[in-house]
Amino acid sequence: MELPANIQEVPQGKRRPTKALSNLPFLRYTTLTSIIIAIDSLLSISLWIAGGDSSYMENNVEHFSIYDSTFDLACIAAVKGPLLIACVYYLEQYTLTAASTIIRSKVSSSQRLAKTCQVLFISLSLMSLAYALTKGTLILLKDSEPSLHITYKILCIVGVVSPTLEIVLGLASFYFMRRLIHVSRLRLILDENENESGEPKKKKADLKRLVKLAIPEYPLISLGLVMLLISNSIQGIIPYIFGYVIDLAVKNQTLCQEIQGGVINVTGPVPHCSLWLMSREVLVLVGLFLVVSLASMFRAICFTLAGERFVARIRKNLFAAIMRQEMGFFDTN
Repeated sequence: MELPANIQEVPQGKRRPTKALSNLPFLRYTTLTSIIIAIDSLLSISLWIAGGDSSYMENNVEHFSIYDSTFDLACIAAVKGPLLIACVYYLEQYTLTAASTIIRSKVSSSQRLAKTCQVLFISLSLMSLAYALTKGTLILLKDSEPSLHITYKILCIVGVVSPTLEIVLGLASFYFMRRLIHVSRLRLILDENENESGEPKKKKADLKRLVKLAIPEYPLISLGLVMLLISNSIQGIIPYIFGYVIDLAVKNQTLCQEIQGGVINVTGPVPHCSLWLMSREVLVLVGLFLVVSLASMFRAICFTLAGERFVARIRKNLFAAIMRQEMGFFDTN
């Protein structure tokens, strides 16, 4: 398997354990974006709290004015921050789930949820930016000098800069999530091919793979299955017929004793008692035993021949694959 140019292959003797590969680094898109959003929210709230004395703050809330108050910007930052952090968190989780669930020609539910988180993240940032720009424009277009505290003026600037940065981060999420999917799938491949000590795993032969390899022998296998079905079906009938023959033998012996004792009068010659009423059933039983024996013989022949051909073909393919290797393969193996 060829690795991307920016990912170096770890030497065979220095491979890291699988558990280390499965852990994501702390400094990644999700954590950095969450830290930036948290700083933005805390900074906005701190600037609003630091803006003047308590009476000024109370007046700022009770007599709210879009020109003279920034209480709305602080509330938007307090509500928007946790929502954006949640969007980033679930975006990463759904992306990792989509990376481990590969559905061909279809979009998985995890991928749809990840796209929803991205759209929601960008939409919240755009709405926040639009409101901050509208508020700033109205303040600048006001005829009189705005009576805003210096920290409130800084808060208005932060209210414009922060959503702009968040929009850039939201657009960058498309690139980083694609990289996350690529790296996650690469790690899944490494996890599947390596054990906990970093050594290559031995591939297990699953049933689907065995069926594909045994397709050339399907005529023999099918014939063997038919013979198996016939032999097992007849073996289930034989005990019933055998019991029926025993019942006939008991009844025949009783009937013969009654005829010989004169209890029953029979006109004409009396048949031999040991073969009377049983000849046909015994012949049927013998025929069934012969059919079961022949079916079992052909079943064993078909399965044995198919297995021998299967093993011979695998050995032939293995030998051909070894002979196609480069000379360096024989130096190291």
